[in-house]
Amino acid sequence: MQRGGPAPPAKDAAAARNDRGTALFREKKYADAAGEFKAAFELDSGSALAANNLGFAYYKLENYPEATRWFEKAIEIDPKRAIAYYNLGDAYIQSNRIDDARNAFEQFLQLQPSAKAAPQAREKLRTLGPEAVKQ
Repeated sequence: MQRGGPAPPAKDAAAARNDRGTALFREKKYADAAGEFKAAFELDSGSALAANNLGFAYYKLENYPEATRWFEKAIEIDPKRAIAYYNLGDAYIQSNRIDDARNAFEQFLQLQPSAKAAPQAREKLRTLGPEAVKQ
């Protein structure tokens, strides 16, 4: 493929499935959204976006082990995907993995200290215990 050329058909199809998943997610149809995000990931297994979105759909379905698995996959694909660390921290809290949650929120803040969600991440660290607060 030439640089700047059209996206491969699988990537186009993956993006379309991801877009459909996003629309379903906004309608709070989380199971349907998860199906679309999973299909997007199957078409483009290098998509940290699809993995993170699938994790978030599972999170909304309160399937925290699957949410964790997909957030971790998103981070494996793209270690600088800050929002995946934030989402992973929330999933870890739901699974009572407090030390892991601290680490995830700290990593989020290292990557995106001025992000819109940074104040919430700092507050979550404070609520996880005094050892979690690092200035």
